[in-house]
Amino acid sequence: MKYAYATTLLLLAATCGVQAAKDDEKLPAIPGDGKGRYGVYTFADAKAEATKRKKPIAMIVQNDRTEEAAEKNAILKAYWGIEKDATMVMVTSRLMVEAKSRFTPESLEALSSAEAGKALPRLVVMNSDATVPLGVMSAEQIMAADEKAFKEFGKKMEDANKNPSGSKITLTPTGAKPAAPATPAATAPGAAPAGPVAIKDPKAESWTNAEGRAVQMTLVSVNGTEATFKLADGRSLPLDVSKLSDASKKRVEELVAASK
Repeated sequence: MKYAYATTLLLLAATCGVQAAKDDEKLPAIPGDGKGRYGVYTFADAKAEATKRKKPIAMIVQNDRTEEAAEKNAILKAYWGIEKDATMVMVTSRLMVEAKSRFTPESLEALSSAEAGKALPRLVVMNSDATVPLGVMSAEQIMAADEKAFKEFGKKMEDANKNPSGSKITLTPTGAKPAAPATPAATAPGAAPAGPVAIKDPKAESWTNAEGRAVQMTLVSVNGTEATFKLADGRSLPLDVSKLSDASKKRVEELVAASK
């Protein structure tokens, strides 16, 4: 289960997609520190509350100087999508130095891991006492996900908190690259052809994951088992082809063959 929840999250972000119509729904502001959520200075209280409620701790680090509407809205969706299933901790970038003396070493490692990334916002979910990482979401994943994806992720994190040792994910220290998945000895039927291959005349199409969820994306390149898609807002999203439905895997093969 090393990367189970990080991988699940990336897939949820892609398959639920960026749904513009839902984004237009106005979400309420995030409560102040101590009024339904916690911050750097009340982190000890957050652990006590999480332990009492038997909930995981979800930490969102945000750029307090951002003026980007899309980024602000993504943070709201993340907060309100997860808050029922976790004890929420909001952290502004200017207080990350202060957090080093208040957060657990494990949570700091997760927040600075290669999987969380360097960009903001980022999200890390820990168990109730903040000693076991259960899930990570990078800025790219946060921006790509919709509220439904966050809610599904929150429920998975709540379930993972019931057995933290069995649900722990392995994270890569800052400066190191995440371990690449093992390369199969032979290409299985339906697997993506070897790359890298840039797709000729890429166009937006409906792509479906193994669970049957579909989203409009544009396939731009394939490198081995990793396909890179472009979302509706122009952001790039890498996905393992094995997470796609059989029909979408076949479509990847067709586009790669036509682009060679």
